[in-house]
Amino acid sequence: MSTEGVQAAVKHLSRVSYNVNDEHLLSEMDVFLQCRNNYIVRYISCALQPTYLAIIMEYAPGGSLHAVMERYPSLDIKTIRCFMHNIISGLFFLHEKNVVHCDIKPHNMLLGVEGVCKLSDFGSCLNVDRVVQDNDQFDVRGTAVYMAPEVAKGETCTAASDIFSLGVSLLELVTGRLPWVWTKNAPEDRDVTDMSALYRNSVRFIQYLCKDYVAVEIPDDMHASAAALARSCCEMDPCSAPGEPAALQPLPDQLSTYKQQRESQSVFIAASFAHRWPSLYTTIIVFPFFSS
Repeated sequence: MSTEGVQAAVKHLSRVSYNVNDEHLLSEMDVFLQCRNNYIVRYISCALQPTYLAIIMEYAPGGSLHAVMERYPSLDIKTIRCFMHNIISGLFFLHEKNVVHCDIKPHNMLLGVEGVCKLSDFGSCLNVDRVVQDNDQFDVRGTAVYMAPEVAKGETCTAASDIFSLGVSLLELVTGRLPWVWTKNAPEDRDVTDMSALYRNSVRFIQYLCKDYVAVEIPDDMHASAAALARSCCEMDPCSAPGEPAALQPLPDQLSTYKQQRESQSVFIAASFAHRWPSLYTTIIVFPFFSS
């Protein structure tokens, strides 16, 4: 708490985990400090210490959606709709800034005042402009059970991989459990046969994801529009670009304008979304599941 009585949170990040020098680290933090949006936890300042980076940020009194799920396993679909609308708005803002979150999951979705849900924890974020300029090699980033297949295989995180993680998070919020199941490619004599045990073994999970032993399953009885959104987000092959779902309706004038603005964004934005789903954000807006 500051001398003025304003509450803030402080997060410590080990400098050892960053394969970048001090100048680059502070440069990335400068990018995050400029990411001001109602649906992103506000970063106030930072301090570089010998062994860690201290990040001072907005305090979110409601905790994470992961903690909320533990207290209330069956969230109301309207509540989930509101939360996801907030998170999608924040994520789109980051992607417009050429920032990839790299660790989208309910743990990093925090509830602020008045129940507004905000994206947090930028410890794994990538500034795409710097990646392109420096041609850096990064370690695998993110959390295994929310990870896109291409990231598990060692590819750099993109907006498309954020979208995959968003789909996994949506499924977990709606069903109360992670959505992974064994595929027909999984051998019977595999080292781990229990899915719950696999979730606790990040290294093994990543190996199995790379080998196509596991895949996302969408329940048959799930809310139709939410299921359609999750299915498109969780396309296992990022190079596959399925057509727009039948749930799409003609866009009102204001949404058509929004779509044109989005399509005029940088090559990075257009290329990343085309990999997994070219009309993700437009479709989210017109889905009945996310309409007001």
